[in-house]
Amino acid sequence: MAYNKNSLADGTPAPASEEEGGYVHYQEKVEGRKVRARSESFKDHFSQARMFWNSLADFEKNHIIEAFSFEVGKVNNQEIRQGVVDMFAKVDQGLMTAVAKKINANPPKESHVKYNKKSPAVSMSNTVRKPETRRAGIIVGEGFDGNSLGDVLDKLKEAGITADFISERQGTIKGQDGYRAEANHTFTTTHAVLYDGIIIAGGTGENAAKFKMDASEFINDTFKHYKTIGVTAGGKDLFAQSMAKEGPGVIMESGRGDFGHALVDSFAQYKHHDRKF
Repeated sequence: MAYNKNSLADGTPAPASEEEGGYVHYQEKVEGRKVRARSESFKDHFSQARMFWNSLADFEKNHIIEAFSFEVGKVNNQEIRQGVVDMFAKVDQGLMTAVAKKINANPPKESHVKYNKKSPAVSMSNTVRKPETRRAGIIVGEGFDGNSLGDVLDKLKEAGITADFISERQGTIKGQDGYRAEANHTFTTTHAVLYDGIIIAGGTGENAAKFKMDASEFINDTFKHYKTIGVTAGGKDLFAQSMAKEGPGVIMESGRGDFGHALVDSFAQYKHHDRKF
């Protein structure tokens, strides 16, 4: 760590002295004496970070707690872990109390700086949301529910949402009523994190148990990341055997004819952080 003071290297590196050729400020008489000094405002290291924290939505704060816990939890030296907790407690004591619990550090004793300003421009929760450029993954197996997919695909295309068919193999997958889908991805050539949401059209594979397992992994990852899940009438069995459950961002086909529009609206929102696990 090239910082002074460095607790792991006995305080080195340190600034070089004048005798060692280090920097020395040239002093000259002006009115008084010109010196190398900083104003009091340079001592304010935390108010801007505090304003950033104040401006975040709850889901963003939770994300930062998880991110800090990951990064600081990777540090092997317990003293450095504690030092980070104590320093960032000046931004928000509650933030670092939560982090300290996750990484086995002591809760911070010092409170955060007294600064209560916030800016709505900082939070992603105030972003204007549109469906254009979203990407949907459609899970299909042999005998999938093709009845509603035609209308859904039209609605997605009109909204600027692209779609990939995903199955156990690439190529033509035969659905009900003669509907065919060209699967351009398999469960092993793509991943749920690459999509803004999925649509479960049902069906099965040559190995039915493995197909269900692979589909469940896709559904569970999508659900865990708060993304849209659309479930056709024929996809309800696959949905039921996953860990996902109905709630915000889970659109079940109801037969009322508004399935496609509801999916577009849900994809536009991108993530549904009011989802409960």
